[in-house]
Amino acid sequence: DDCPGADRVCRHFNRRRSRRRTRRARSSFSEMVDTAHWTPLSVCLPSGTSLDRWNLAEAWERALQCGIPDAVDHARPVDDLDQLYTQALVLHPALVRKVQTWAEASDGWFQCIDGTGGPARGSGWRGISLRQGRRQSAGSSFVQWSVAKASPDLARSIKWAGIKAPHRVLQKASRSYGKDLSRVVDLCRQSIYFDKVADIARCIRAAATDPDVVLVRVKNRLDPQQDSAVSAGFRNVMMNLRVVTDRTMDLGVETHVCEVQLILKSMAI
Repeated sequence: DDCPGADRVCRHFNRRRSRRRTRRARSSFSEMVDTAHWTPLSVCLPSGTSLDRWNLAEAWERALQCGIPDAVDHARPVDDLDQLYTQALVLHPALVRKVQTWAEASDGWFQCIDGTGGPARGSGWRGISLRQGRRQSAGSSFVQWSVAKASPDLARSIKWAGIKAPHRVLQKASRSYGKDLSRVVDLCRQSIYFDKVADIARCIRAAATDPDVVLVRVKNRLDPQQDSAVSAGFRNVMMNLRVVTDRTMDLGVETHVCEVQLILKSMAI
């Protein structure tokens, strides 16, 4: 359901226009490109894609739109794929930091895989196997963030979700939203896994009370009244949200809607 007091429709909107461009925002983008902040973005790109695929600087200029920070213009949805990808790439590190915080507060787990494609071993791991996607022979495990954050090796083994592939974005927009790109709100996404429903509730509470977050929508597929046939029997909770901090406002990405899936580990086995 759409959250009370949140954005009226779950889609990407531009900022309200302003008459002048802020120097602070321009310098923040230049700083990100010139420093290590840019480095993690390359690993978020869809497989086989390079940063040269898009003119990110130009797309970011369009995203900024001389807008007023944290002022959503519901009359101007984002319909530019380059702009959506630029915002998703820039927002990715901020979302990762947020899910780490919420996972620690709710005993959440992350999916991990070692360099050989087999289950990783070590403190904090449990013998849970997960086969996924096309890598049918690759085993995966889960680790609690409260354990992984104290071990650089475990933290590096966590398999963070990448940015949604372009062909999947176009496919979803065409099949589900009448080719409306602004309604595809899972370009920037992450998942947290849990042992029990009570922990999912704690995670939702942590996100809802986070001063840096605007919850746009929460879909509760664990509700017994939810028709599981629609999702092929899969059940989870999905949160769509915006991350609004000084940093994301400086970079012009605070209006971008991202997705966090909260999944019971028993559904992933």
